[in-house]
Amino acid sequence: MPDVKVQILTANHEPISGFGFDDADPITESDLRHTVSWNGLSDVSHLQGQPIKLRFYIKNAKLYSFQFS
Repeated sequence: MPDVKVQILTANHEPISGFGFDDADPITESDLRHTVSWNGLSDVSHLQGQPIKLRFYIKNAKLYSFQFS
C-alpha cells in the first residue's frame, strides 16, 4: 500500500506550524490525482508570496508530478 505525506518548510528548512509530517494526512491510494491536506485542510493560500520548500515522505509509491492550484 502506498504511503505519501508532504511537509511544508520555510526557506530555512524549518517546518511551518500546521504543515508538518505529524499534521499531514497520508495519501494511501494509487491514483494520478490527489489533493494534499494537513489535519483535513488543503488551503495554503496564506503562504502565497512566501518562499517555501516541500519535503515528501514516499513509501511504496512514485511521484509523477505535483502542482499548486
